[in-house]
Amino acid sequence: IHLRSLKVEGEHHSFSHGTQILGSATASGGRFIGSISSGHHLVFKDVLLEGLSGVEMRVASPSAGGRVELRAGAPDGQILSAVEFKPTGAWEDWVVKSASIADPGRLVDLYCVFVNPAGGGAFMNLDYLKFIR
Repeated sequence: IHLRSLKVEGEHHSFSHGTQILGSATASGGRFIGSISSGHHLVFKDVLLEGLSGVEMRVASPSAGGRVELRAGAPDGQILSAVEFKPTGAWEDWVVKSASIADPGRLVDLYCVFVNPAGGGAFMNLDYLKFIR
């Protein structure tokens, strides 16, 4: 049994692809996920979404905006949620955005996939995810 808080710091992921953990006094817990480009992702192993209705994410993006998709089992797995955001003006101008979340009906490895429709390099930072009952 894995007990998890409803609020999960980004840096508490199980695995990552292409991202870095960076330190900052503006981040919850003093650290955040940065150097995020489109196609990068985080993995949170063995997550049960039963009884949850939504997810909030604290993000920052200086000029691009984009989307964070929560997917089941793989970077191209079933989309369970998609959180859209607009540019915030600076790398650490944080905003909290939310979306509903679907329960796949089983324990999943939850992939947090970062999407910049315009492509290119680093476009955002992620501080935390907070699941809503």
